[in-house]
Order: sequence, then C-alpha cells, then structure tokens
Amino acid sequence: MNIKQQVLTQSHDLKASPRLVLRASVLQKSTVCQPYNSNLKNQNVRKLSSRIDSVVNQVVHQQGGRLVVPEQPAIHACGEDYELVSRLLAADSTDLGIEARHIRDRAVRRRNIITFSPKVFIPLTRLCRDTCGYCTFAQPPRPGVRTYMTVDEVVAIAQLGATQGCTEALFTLGDKPELKWPEAAEELKEMGFNNTVDYVHFVAQQVLLQTGLLPHINAGVMSEVDLRRLKEVSASQGLMLESLSPQLLMPGGAHHDCPDKEPVARLETLRAAGRAAVPFTTGILIGIGETRQDRLLALLAIRDMHEKYGHIQEVIVQNFRAKKGTAMYNHPEPDLEELQWTLSAARIILGSEMNLQAPPNLTPGDGETMTGLRASWAALIGAGINDWGGISPVTRDYVNPEKPWPHLGDLADVTASCGFHLLPRLPLYPEYLPLLSSKEFPLRKMSCKGDTTSATFQQQAQSSSPNMSPHLAGLPKAVTLFQGAPDGVAAASSSEEACWLFPGGGKDGILAAKAWLFPGGGKDGILAAKAWLFPGGGKDGILAATLRHSDSTGYVRGSTWYAGLPDAGEEMSKTSFPAMQQGAHSSDSVNGSTSVPAEVDVPGPEVASNSNASSFAAHYLQDYRDSGSESSSSPTATTTTTTSSIQTAPYESCEDHPAGDTGAASSSTASTTTTTTTTSSIPKVRLSLNKAWSVSLSHNGIVQGLPGLAPPSHQVLSLLKEVMSFAEKVSSKNSSFEQEGQTQTGPEPHSGDVEVKLLGGPWLSSFRKRKQQPVLSHVIEAAASYKEQALLQRSPSNPLGQEEVELLLRCRGADMDAVCAAADNVRRMLAGDVVSYVVNRNINYTNVCTLKCQFCAFSKGKAEEELRGLPYVVPLEEITRRTAEAWSRGATEVCMQGGIHPDFTGHTYLAILKAAKKGAPGVHVHAFSPLEVYQGASSLGIPLTEYLEMLKDAGLGSLPGTAAEVLDDAVRSTLCPDKINTQQWLEVVEAAHTVGLPTTSTLMFGHIEEGPSSWAKHLVEIRSVAERTGGISEFVPLPFVHMQAPIYLKGASRRGPTLRECVLLHAVARLALFPSIANIQASWVKMGPKHASALLVSGCNDMGGVLMNESITRAAGAAHGQEMDPSRMEDVIRQAGRVPKQRTTLYGEPDPDQVHKSFQFCTSSYEASGMRSSESKQQWELDPLIFAKPGTKLVG
Repeated sequence: MNIKQQVLTQSHDLKASPRLVLRASVLQKSTVCQPYNSNLKNQNVRKLSSRIDSVVNQVVHQQGGRLVVPEQPAIHACGEDYELVSRLLAADSTDLGIEARHIRDRAVRRRNIITFSPKVFIPLTRLCRDTCGYCTFAQPPRPGVRTYMTVDEVVAIAQLGATQGCTEALFTLGDKPELKWPEAAEELKEMGFNNTVDYVHFVAQQVLLQTGLLPHINAGVMSEVDLRRLKEVSASQGLMLESLSPQLLMPGGAHHDCPDKEPVARLETLRAAGRAAVPFTTGILIGIGETRQDRLLALLAIRDMHEKYGHIQEVIVQNFRAKKGTAMYNHPEPDLEELQWTLSAARIILGSEMNLQAPPNLTPGDGETMTGLRASWAALIGAGINDWGGISPVTRDYVNPEKPWPHLGDLADVTASCGFHLLPRLPLYPEYLPLLSSKEFPLRKMSCKGDTTSATFQQQAQSSSPNMSPHLAGLPKAVTLFQGAPDGVAAASSSEEACWLFPGGGKDGILAAKAWLFPGGGKDGILAAKAWLFPGGGKDGILAATLRHSDSTGYVRGSTWYAGLPDAGEEMSKTSFPAMQQGAHSSDSVNGSTSVPAEVDVPGPEVASNSNASSFAAHYLQDYRDSGSESSSSPTATTTTTTSSIQTAPYESCEDHPAGDTGAASSSTASTTTTTTTTSSIPKVRLSLNKAWSVSLSHNGIVQGLPGLAPPSHQVLSLLKEVMSFAEKVSSKNSSFEQEGQTQTGPEPHSGDVEVKLLGGPWLSSFRKRKQQPVLSHVIEAAASYKEQALLQRSPSNPLGQEEVELLLRCRGADMDAVCAAADNVRRMLAGDVVSYVVNRNINYTNVCTLKCQFCAFSKGKAEEELRGLPYVVPLEEITRRTAEAWSRGATEVCMQGGIHPDFTGHTYLAILKAAKKGAPGVHVHAFSPLEVYQGASSLGIPLTEYLEMLKDAGLGSLPGTAAEVLDDAVRSTLCPDKINTQQWLEVVEAAHTVGLPTTSTLMFGHIEEGPSSWAKHLVEIRSVAERTGGISEFVPLPFVHMQAPIYLKGASRRGPTLRECVLLHAVARLALFPSIANIQASWVKMGPKHASALLVSGCNDMGGVLMNESITRAAGAAHGQEMDPSRMEDVIRQAGRVPKQRTTLYGEPDPDQVHKSFQFCTSSYEASGMRSSESKQQWELDPLIFAKPGTKLVG
C-alpha cells in the first residue's frame, strides 16, 4: 500500500455518504456559522445546519437529483501539506519523538524549562446546552441547588488560591446554558444579567480586583463582541477545537446533538479571537472516534489560523478518558503510544515556538501506579511538550474529577530527570506580555493579510437582528477538502482591511490603530505597547495585574523582595505601597519571609462584600482542617444551606456598555435578598490545610522545595570554562608584564570547593590575584603603566557574544549557581578580597525637567507637582556651600545631576561646575549625564568634543554614565521617548573618553523590557566602547524602584526586578565585561545594604558612595539612600567577609586627611562619644538644605 492509498484508507469512507461529503465541504468552506450573539437568545449555531442543508439541496437539485462526489476527494485533503501529512501518518512515535524534541529545543527563550500554571479551578456553572458523549462536567439543574456560583463563593476560592501562590483563576462553564435551561435564564435574570457571558465578565472583574488572580476564561463558542468584552477582564481565553471530523456529529458520534461542537462554529470563534487579538488556548481531543488524519487536519487548521493572527499561545493535546455514566464509558481509550505520536506530530506541525501541553493527570500509565505514571510523564516530555497545564493546590479538575492533580514534587522530579526545570507561568504565556525588546518573539508575530474585521465585528456589535446572513469564506488552507467549492458556497471577502482595528473607546480608545500597538492614555500614554492585554483600567486593569505577577522574562515573579523596600516581614508591614496591593502572596526563600496580606483597594460596587467573602474563606479553611486526606472522588456540592444574596449587575445589557468602556465597573449596584433558600454550589476544597502546597521561587529561580537540575547544563558549563580560559590568558599576560618591572608578591592561589565542583577541576590553581588597582586607560586618574595599556590593547576579545550573554542571563538553578561562582572567581583574580567605596555627596541641582520619562518620580513639572515634593532649583551659592561642607566631612567627590530645565543652557552647567570648585578646589566633580552634555552642547550650537573640553577646563573630572536606562531603542521609545537614543548616548560617552574624561556606565532594569535580550544588548554595547577607549571605570546595575514611578502608577510596568535577576545580572556583567570594565558596583541604595552585601560574592567589588543627600531613588519610594556613613559601610563590607577600602572616584588612593575626617563625622562616632546634647550633635549633622523657586536664574 503506497502513501496515497494509506491516506485514503485512514480517511472516512466518504463515498458511502455523498451528502455527508458535500455537507462537510460546505462546513469547511464556511468561515461562519453565525456565531452566538449573547444578546440574542434565539440565535444559535443550529441554524447553520439548516442553512448548509439548504445549500446541499440546491446542489442536488442543480445536478438533477443526483449528488456527484468529486473524484479522489482525499488527494486535496491537506493542500500543500499533503506530503507532510503523508510522512507523519507513515512514521511511528519513536522517529517522530526524536524530530519533535529537536524542534522543541530550538526555542532558546525557554531553554531547559517546562512550565505549569498554578491555578484555581472555578466551575461557574455546570449547566450546558450540549450533550457530549464523554462529559460528566455538564449536569442538569437540580431542585434547590443554585445553577451558578455566587460572587462571594468565587472570590473566596480565588482568595485561597492567592494565599497559596496561585496566579490563574480558570473559569470553566457549560456553553450557553440559558438557551436550554429555563432555570439558568431565570437565575441570571434575578441577578440582573442578560446572559452567562455578562455574568462571567462581572465575576471575573471581581476576582481580578479583589484577589489579583488573573482570569483565564473558557466560555465556549462566542462572537467577537463577547470575546472583546471578556478581554477587558481576562489575561487569556480558550476553546478546544477538539476535532474537525464531521463524523462525530452523526448519531452515535461523540458530538451528536451538540450545536456548539460544529467545527465551523469553533473555528469561527478561533478566528474572531484572532481579530480581537485575544491570547488564545486551543487544542484537540483524541480517541473520541476521529482518525489520525483528522487530528492532523485539525492541527494544520490551528497552525494556519495562528500564522494569520499570531494569537494561539498554546495547543493542548488531551487524551479521552472514559467516565462512568456517559455514553462513551465502554469506548476504548487511546494508549500512551497514540498520545506520544499525536504530541510529536503536533510539535512538528506547529514548530518550536508554539507551547504544547499535555495534562499530567490524564496521562495513561502502566496500571496507573506512580512508577508507571512517572515513566509516562517522561515519555510525554520526550514527545515534545513544554507545558503541563494548570495544577491547583486548592481545587480539583472538575472536568476530570476522577483524576487528581499530581503532586508537584513528583512532577518536578520527573521533569528534572529529563533535563528541565519545572517553572510556574502565568495564564498568559511570556510571548504575549508587553515586554519590549529589539528581538521580536516569533510566536506572537501577527499577520492579518486578507481578512476583515469591520464587516462582521461592527455588524455584530451594532445590529440586534437575529437573522443576519452568514459570512461564508474559505477555511484555513490545510483543511480544504476540494480544490473548488460547490455551487452556492459564497466566496471569501476580498477586503484587505486590517483585521486588528478596534473601533471602541472613544477619544481615548484605539480607533484606527493596530490593536496590538497601544498608543492610548492620551499624551501620557505608553506608546507601542503590545495590546494582547486590554490596556484600559489603569492600575486596576488586567494589564497592570499581569505585569505585577511577572518577572523580566514573563514567568511568575514568585518573590516578595522589591528594590528599594525593606525585606517582607521586617518593615514592609508598616508601609503601604501601591506595589503591594495585589498578587504578592508567595514567600522568598532567601530571607525565609512570607508576604503580608495584600492591601486591596477595590473600586466600584461592593457586589461581594469582604465580610461575606471572608466567611466563605473561613468555611474553606475549616474544611481544610477537617479533611484528613486528599479526595479523588467526584466533587459534590457542599451541604451548607444559605440564603442566596441575589446581586444586581452594574449594567442591564452589553449594548449599554460596549466593549472598551470600563466605567460600568464603577457604577452602583443594588443588592436584594430573595426568600428562596438554595444549596450553595460552592465546590469542596482539594486538600487538607497541613498538606496544602504553595508556589514561591527560591533565590536561584526554581520553585522552592522542588528538585531542580542538579549539575549545571553542559551548554552553560562549556561557556563558563571558555570564559575562565580567557581570564587565565589575560591574567598570565598581566603577570608577565608585572615581572618585567618590579616583582610583586601576592596572596597564594585560591581554589574553592564550590568552584572546583561546578567548573571542573584544578584550572584555578594557575591564577594569581591581581592588584586592587585596575587596568585603565590614560584618561583615568592614577592610570596604569604603558605596559598595562599595551596589555589592554593586545588582550583577546571576550568570548561571550550577545547570544551567549543572553543565554547566561536566562540561567536558573544550578546553572545560575555556576555563573555566580565563576563571576566570583574573576572578581577574586581582579581585586582580591578588597571592596572599595567612595565618600561623596549628591547635589541634584534641579528637579524641573522638560522630558517625560515614564520611570522618573524625581523630575517635576506643572503636571507632576502632585507626585512627590515641589519643583526647585539649587542656587549657585548653595552648591558652593554644600561642596565645601562635603569636603570638610571627608568627601573626595561631589556627584551632580539634575533634570533638563527649560532655562538651562551649556553655560548653566559651566557655572555649576565653577560653583562647586569654588567650594572645594580639590574635590573631584563627577557630574552631568550624557543627556545633559548633549543638551548643553546643542543649546550652544557647538560640537560635543568642543563642549566637553570646556567642561573639563572648568573642573569636570568625570561623567556618570546615567541616562542610559536600557540601550535598546525598542525599550527607550516607550520608556523615555524624548530622551537621546542609544547611538547618541554612546556618541557622548566615546567623545568624553576622546577628550580625557572617563565615565561610568549604568543599566536601569526591571520595568517594561524583556530582560535577558535587552540586557545582553546593553552589556555588549558598553563593552564595545570600553574595548575601544578603555575609558569606562565601572558598571552599575540599577534595579528599577517602582513604588512611585509614573509608569507603574499607570499600571504599565512590572514591580522592578526579582532578587534572582539582580544577582544574576551583576554576575553576568562581571563575566561579559571583563577585562574592559574592571569594576562592578552594587547599588546599596536600590538593593538595600543587606542584599548589596550579598552581591559581593557574585562578582561585585565596589559598593559605590556613601551618598550624602541622595534624592532620586527616594523620590521613587525607596526606603534606602539618605546616607550610609563610612563606619557603617565598612561594617556591611566586613560582614560579607571582605576587606573595606576607601577610594577616589577613579579608584585611586584618597588623601589620608580626607579619610580621617570622613570617620570623624560618622553617626556611630557621635554615639560612641557619649555626647547626647543637641548642641554637640550638630557638628555631626549636615546643615539644612536651601532651595529656590523654579524661576530662579543660576546664571545671567
């Protein structure tokens, strides 16, 4: 039998049913069965069948009563994919598995990661108008039992899930039950809702506002109108395609008498979700009577739909499990080999970037023992999956109640044995979060060529007629049965109108804009953010909630540490910040703390009062305590009898509040109590309290308490060995140069157990520690010798390219530990155990700024006065006084920066310099970011180098490398759109080096960027400059402090980086920038002294400055930053096992007199002196600061 004959044999016996052939053709040539319009109860998918039969009858009549079947109907079954389908059908699961694994592992961004979603399962209603032959979830109404869960019940479940570290609230419900069951329609009417979709929208909104969990909604076949409405309150939505086989709709088939299982109806919902830019989950159900070819056709249809819209975020391959009491109880279940074959075929069809899921609780196993299940899970990983789906610590799988969720420990152990970390994800996959980078995610790439929105969407949104004619068009190319359509089938629309246009929202909406590019919010909006998430709602919207849960790669944050804040459990409970309102429920293994309860500000109507929700939560907790073991039995309703509080919806119909209008959530509601006593539909909790597990991440990014990959991966280990080999060559060259001059004695070579274990052997014994003085160019104070300059020029390039740096920045578990150990080794070779710091004072001479940087809480203008403090400028006399005072207290540096004041010119900065030098001629002035230099030169109309020479002559010693933020213009265009771009920043820095002014370098991270890709680009950019000029003295990673940042308050950024990301970035920076940039600095202002000290074992050798009068970070809401005097600074360094040492700005030796004075004015010295009077304390305190009004002129 050849391949063609095999395909024909495995297809349905189409010739035996000519009418079915033609009917299937019409079905699969039709874009729409008129989708369900939630506002029109008499309009449903069944009407499509009669319309299709009418078309078939017309064809029969045209052919004289005879129905002619085209020859060789299966030849065109897959169009251009025929060869692929033929190859897959001829292959076995073993061969396909090898290919599938290879394809999956090409996805770099999820290297070594298999995910799951920590969720709560909310069965909002179990009524359904369909009667699938395999389903036990759908149940008919029962007397005295509510048909829908109440808002209080739903919120109580979600609150429990939030306390256990869940991030997803999965809403699963029957399809349009009110169209079949009068009880459902009546209960909805009593609550004040027109239909189920309206109620889902309202309840999901309450879960979002009151618990911070992210709704994922499976509400069945829906119109584009309803999909857009639910997008306002959900992170993602889903609908299983299940199958395209028309045979399943026939009597005796799994989908007989199921109007919502018509393939064309489900495909149209997928298509409508694409037009609405809804991140969508779909999949196939295998073993219900379809053939292998049917599965492939369905997968190809999903692939083609995704290629057109880019919205399919996940495909599930779910195997049928027979259930007692169903029509298909005796139907054979697909075995493990069948599931493997289908998964591998799906991976091959869908490609490396698609997320492929297999539910672990449904996995066929050998006798379904734990040993058999573990082997089966490993087989599924080998078949190409990268996700296990949702797993709940609180609720059962109510669709498959006889199959309990696996324990995370068992699943993580099997996953690790296959070479992967088990990592929690959000219901929205990372590819669909608005994380900006110049590197695009292939999965979410959208192409809407040849489709139209306005004709269908606007008509559905505005028309109330139940008799709209169907919009018929071709199905995706993969499932076309015939090359030509039968007569009577309408052709596809020729309109090329962009499919992502969203006409709603009024003047603040996205009218005529690409809906995946969000320009909204008026003049302060966040331009170009991807609108896969609904952008409305501000800090209370779904976009804000999702970003609060996310880390810099789009996975679950899982940590309660925040840059600028005290550790959770210490002082955080005393302070209320917007950052802590929602979603911070997990614990942090670094400090062993747990988060405080989220303080939730719930705007709008009190549909479910906190007291009611709390009472339900208490009931749950009691149920936890009372149940002694996990139950795997079918869920039953609780026996608690309550008087149902019927809530009135805040709107009467969706016409009153069209998609895009979130104001409905704020309208008042009326709460009425009926006299009907009904049994609560609240489901039982899953586990006892003492067995409940929770989800949080440890310091190295893996789930706390779960096994991870024990040894570092071969790929990471090979990279680290290459870096260390490079370091050995550089160290050897430096040693030979030193031996040509005077012989130097240094510490004995160090070999640590951790390093030898992780990096494989005695290579470390050949290294010598280098002197504290780094190799810098001639432009740096206390520069190295000519021979050291020659060494710098002759050193080979760092072996880490941008892709390798990005790979290291994605490390977790043992890989991350190995990276940190390698970074610490390089630090030790370069600087020994000495950790330096500088005694300095910050002078922020104005907070008035014309720029609108979205992250900045420091700058002030007319529109920003309400944020924090009033606008000011510092008079020149005050600059002189502060500089003199700093010098008298032992400072060797003043660091001066400010906003871009509209009245400042290049002459202003020169005057500021002269004022500082007047106060202390010997002080090092470290001032003016590249942005200020660029503005100063532009205002005078002179070249950069000429202006930099003027600054140098006026006393400028070096430039801070701030205003860099992230050197990725895809990020900068949103974060700071009116600032200088990447190329301009680099131009100023290199020009400064040219005239003999060294600079530092910085990176502000953890806000809106896709971390590793943007950070890697940034590191490579600054390394390139340093390799050419040698003029960068240090690199300072600056974690984003979110609390008062405008972009966070608007709900458009994350809550800063995680502690893991901070540690890892410092470590990778050490490896990537060596030897061009010798010093890596820990920002104690952002990290806090405790965690900045911890960075000293991950590559850092400097703690920055003591910072008298730091104000920029504190303006963003940080608790750290006012001043850490030298005595305390040295205590922090010693506690880390390091040797403290004062330095100058450019890492030279400070004047001993200045060092002595710096310790005289320490607070600890004052306390130790025994003097307690206010008069005696004044000599230790800084004098009050003097400010002037914004209009004050600094120069004439």
